[in-house]
Amino acid sequence: MQPSLTLRPDAVAAVRLGRLPIWIVAAGTWLAIRAAGVVALLIAGGTRPLTDLLTSYDGDWYVEIAVSGYDHGLHDDGHGGVKSNLAFSPLLPVLIRAVMAFGLHPDWAAIVVAGACGLVAAVLLSLLGRHLGGRRCGILLAAGWAALPHAVVETMAYTEGLFVALAAASVLALLRGRLVSAAAWCAAAGLARPSAVALVATVWWVALVARQGRRSWVAVVGAPVGVCAWWIYVAVRVGHPAAWWHIQRAGWNSRFDFGREAAWGVLWQLPRHPTLPLAMVAIVTAAFAALAVVSFRIPLQPAVRAYTFFTVVLAIGSAGTYLAKARFLLIAFTALVPAVVWLASRPQRVQVAVIAVMAAGSVGYGVFLLTGWTHSP
Repeated sequence: MQPSLTLRPDAVAAVRLGRLPIWIVAAGTWLAIRAAGVVALLIAGGTRPLTDLLTSYDGDWYVEIAVSGYDHGLHDDGHGGVKSNLAFSPLLPVLIRAVMAFGLHPDWAAIVVAGACGLVAAVLLSLLGRHLGGRRCGILLAAGWAALPHAVVETMAYTEGLFVALAAASVLALLRGRLVSAAAWCAAAGLARPSAVALVATVWWVALVARQGRRSWVAVVGAPVGVCAWWIYVAVRVGHPAAWWHIQRAGWNSRFDFGREAAWGVLWQLPRHPTLPLAMVAIVTAAFAALAVVSFRIPLQPAVRAYTFFTVVLAIGSAGTYLAKARFLLIAFTALVPAVVWLASRPQRVQVAVIAVMAAGSVGYGVFLLTGWTHSP
């Protein structure tokens, strides 16, 4: 008579999770981490309403656009500067307005849209990770993205979740050889945020290397349609061909300076003002730069390498937003692939421990950014 096989409780749980579709596990993991962040904000926020916290900073701009529409040019911001909400891309406000049609308050509509986009992004990241390295890689990619230091914005009225969902769909289409679909997702991403120029460059690179004849050229032409359409709209509305760039420079001093501001922040500002946000920006920037280098030293598809390169270079090389660089790197999800592939080869208890520590840090840091810091996360 053979002895019976008895599984430990953790092994039983692993077997049960293994039977679930990957998108359910990824969605559940993202929900668990980000729900913990929301609960922590409710506890730490005191008398400040949750809607006020989750629609602060850039969220205020997007909600205002959804309710009142766009400006016709620059205006006094009340603090001695000039700004315009035309600096903010239209897709998120359009979605917020659509949800408002069901009777939701604008703030809640914005939070619902942002949360739904973050959830969809996590699912698509899991599919992307599975395509690259199997089921574990997919789950870890979604979980790692949910547990990054600035992941609090994935449940705020920000565009990170929306953009990552569209960008992940585009990169996944590229990996599957569907150039036209990739270009369509890229065009939509161009209406979500100007960072889509990095995705456009990725689609161009893959399409030109693939040489799929007419499909390659359709992808090359179609990928920038969204972002270019928005620039043209702003130009027509303001009455100047370079209006969008002028608004970015005048309102936020945004420009591409090839990393000079990033170097200044790390080498000059951080040693003289050693605050946690400055240190976190330096750590996250260095980590993503290192992961980008590693991605060129391991076997990865051209689409993954290209998107990693262009998004990391864009985030580090842009000026005017040093404190937001770590948040801007949330869209560089493919940079996490080398770390995810390594972690997927470790024992499951190590994987759980790493994600748990990251999630706890992300939740705590998110609370600090929204309740103890005075700048946009």
